[in-house]
This record gives sequence, C-alpha cells and structure tokens, in this order.
Amino acid sequence: QLLKMDSEPIQINNYVSGSTSEEKILFEYLKSNVVNFKSFFLKRNLRKKEIKVHRIDASIENSLPLLMVLATINSQDSIITKVDFTKDRVNKQYNIMRRIFTKLNIDLATYEREVFVSPSKVQIKKQVDCEGDPYVAMAISILALLSSVAIVIRNVDCVFDINANFFSDLKRYGALVEFIHD
Repeated sequence: QLLKMDSEPIQINNYVSGSTSEEKILFEYLKSNVVNFKSFFLKRNLRKKEIKVHRIDASIENSLPLLMVLATINSQDSIITKVDFTKDRVNKQYNIMRRIFTKLNIDLATYEREVFVSPSKVQIKKQVDCEGDPYVAMAISILALLSSVAIVIRNVDCVFDINANFFSDLKRYGALVEFIHD
C-alpha cells in the first residue's frame, strides 16, 4: 500500500496479522493519525483524514512576514515550514514579527525550522514598529487591511525603496491609508 502525506509517500508492505509488535505499533499509529482505514485493504480505497493544520512553505526569500500574516486569517492553526533561521535576514524578520504579534495578541511559537501561528483577529487599535524592514512593513499593512481596527505602523518609509507605489496601489483598491508624521 502506498499512502501520501503532503508530498512524501509512506509505504506499508506485507502487513499481516502475524507481524512483529513494532510493525503493529507503526500500523496502529498510521491507522489513527494518517488514513481512514474503514475498508482496510479489501477495497484499496484509502482516504486521508481531514487535515487539522495548514502547512505553508517559506522557502521563498522574504516571504516569512507575509506568510505569518496570512496564517492569522486561516480558519485553523498554520505551520510555516522551511524557515531558515540561520540566515540573518530571516531571523531578523521573524523577531520583528514576533514582537509585533506579541503586541497584537497573536499566538505564535517556533520549533526547529517551523513557525506555528494561530488564527487571530486584531481587536484593539495598536501602534507597532516595522523597524525599517520593508517586507515586514508591507505584511503588517496587509494585516491592518484585514483587521477590524486600525493598526499604526511606524517606519514604513522603507517600503518606498523597494516598491514606490505600494501604498498608492492600496489606496487605488479602496484602502484607507493615512500618513502621520511625528
């Protein structure tokens, strides 16, 4: 039998009732966590159980801030995979986003090369700082558009270095963008 989990296949060969205890333990784990075995191997029409977590690949450079924002609007918890914390830029962006998410009361956790984000809505108007990172600034701008309350984002002028029309494009699509100079 060949089972597919995400894109990686798991193969179960020659399972019989006389299998060793280790094989039975593995089979019971797969049976309870991966596949709906209603028909076992008689009809050979195995189906995956419903996925309870969204998995998002962060292998594209500078995608982490936006993926973290998009994860907040999912209906279920999200796992952002392939996060390379050994890269200074990724680590810096993650830490800026972590500080912003903490301030906005959005649940976030990391484990090895994965970031776990729970769905959340910003409920209270807050001021956050993108710390001069244009990708964080654009991602938080998107979060502000998706929120029911305003989010004040400091140091967004860095966006103009990589996309001079970003805010004017948002305005053209109907977003209310206001610049406050202090």
